[in-house]
Amino acid sequence: MTLGYTLKPNSQDAIDLRGLVGSGEVPVLQNYRAGALKRTRAGLAKVAAGTGSMVIALAGDSTFRGANGNIADTAWGLNSPAVRLAKLLTARGVPASYQSTFCSGGPDTGGAAFSSHDSRVTLTGSWTNNGGPTAGNYPARGPAGASSYQFTFDGVADTADIWCWQFGAAGGFDVTVDGVAVTTGSPVAQAAGPEAMSKKTVTFPATGAGSHTVLCTRTSGQMSIAGVNVYSSVTPACQVWNLGWGGSKASAWAATTPTFGSPGYAVGQSMQPNLVIFNPMINDWLIGAPTNLATYAADLGTFIDAVSPTCDVILKTGLPTKAATQALSTQSPYVAAMIDVALAKGVPYIDTFARAISWEAQATVGFQDTDSYHPSPAGYQDDAALIYAAIMRA
Repeated sequence: MTLGYTLKPNSQDAIDLRGLVGSGEVPVLQNYRAGALKRTRAGLAKVAAGTGSMVIALAGDSTFRGANGNIADTAWGLNSPAVRLAKLLTARGVPASYQSTFCSGGPDTGGAAFSSHDSRVTLTGSWTNNGGPTAGNYPARGPAGASSYQFTFDGVADTADIWCWQFGAAGGFDVTVDGVAVTTGSPVAQAAGPEAMSKKTVTFPATGAGSHTVLCTRTSGQMSIAGVNVYSSVTPACQVWNLGWGGSKASAWAATTPTFGSPGYAVGQSMQPNLVIFNPMINDWLIGAPTNLATYAADLGTFIDAVSPTCDVILKTGLPTKAATQALSTQSPYVAAMIDVALAKGVPYIDTFARAISWEAQATVGFQDTDSYHPSPAGYQDDAALIYAAIMRA
């Protein structure tokens, strides 16, 4: 077909393919310019060569968290696209890991009782959600009394990064792995404010195959744990992190100062994955009055500006909501707004919305849950396959 313009080799100009691709054709990764995704390409090369690891973070709403109305909340973590993507990468020759959990609590409001959306997390004591979200929902704040945070992982590992959110009060905790102390007498210290994310790294004798536990037990003050990432320091892998946050809108991710409620800061300045795939959309047309489109676009741009100095970014449009729940005429402008931002900021994007066609089309092949907006397990697997295909285009 005739495009109506000339493509220049390695052109840095944004290319808007809307209305130009063939009928029904949806390229896997769009607006992929020369020089884009450098950190991703370098990370994948290191993993392939066995010389280093990399991190891919899936940040956004509950469709990254793994939410589904027909399975238990605690099963959402292992139902997520992050876990499915890691398994796909490994099956297709790229060693990958999903032995991590981040801000997996619910309900999705600060100060409420913390209950895990990840069956691998076990808490003792009256934990609450922190007063503000960081990277994928709220960190778990341990009470002043006896409390512990346990993460169960599989396979070989010798290192655990424990991500904490420091606030007004100092605290500390001991760490054991499979019941063997690795910090007794020298507990992990969580400093008092100013509010900020911090990573505490502990090492331990390498585990073998099978199931293992990392247990953090309070020793003083309060502890506020945002996540745990367990890995082997001698076996390079692509670590895939689930930063999905149920109910979040683009505005929630646009907070970029080191205070409670600042996931843009946490991801870009503290966590710094090689690649962030960012998908906030459905809640902007679902929860309350639909977000003003100009505000939505500005919030996306703020997040990109916050993380792009340290991370590659791919935007990902949302899956369609059932038309009876929200009209497609309301949904489509958000897709257009995200694509406009991708073109303006020079970042690639995945058009999940166009690929899906509609909630009804997805439901016909068993890819949608019965709640009108979340995928089924098969739908999550299909979404992970789409993300995999996009990453392999890097």
